[in-house]
Amino acid sequence: MPSVKTQTSLKAVAEPKAIVVDKITQADLLAFVPLFTEYVTATKALNKLKKKFDAATVALLLTSTGLNELDEVKKMTPDAISALVTNRLETGTFVFEEGEYDYTIAPSEENGRQTVAWKEVVLGLKGEAYVLDLVEKAPKTFSYKVLPIEGDELIDVE
Repeated sequence: MPSVKTQTSLKAVAEPKAIVVDKITQADLLAFVPLFTEYVTATKALNKLKKKFDAATVALLLTSTGLNELDEVKKMTPDAISALVTNRLETGTFVFEEGEYDYTIAPSEENGRQTVAWKEVVLGLKGEAYVLDLVEKAPKTFSYKVLPIEGDELIDVE
């Protein structure tokens, strides 16, 4: 008759674990609420200032280039912008009053941006070579920032 081995196991009796309860006190909220209010107020003020700043930047870009729409500026390469402004200065169609500040127009991105939102879909349908060809042919757009120059120093926040 075959022998049957039996195993016995000893189960450890688990002791109950203490439950940690995190608590937010009224003191915590009293410290948070004024900071939150200050943050909201500062954010609103910053958004309002950003709108004014963006409008002033666009005005300087359009005045410098003689173009009527920001989209026209975005389609131009940094070299084309430089040549256009230089030509306008040389021909007298653009002048600026000399004083404490000068300014420069600098591209926000070094190589421009090509927006191709459908790239992943086409990649699956047509393959990588087809997509790379489309991206290469897509028109680039550029964004610019106007940076003041004080004395010999360029003023930039980055």
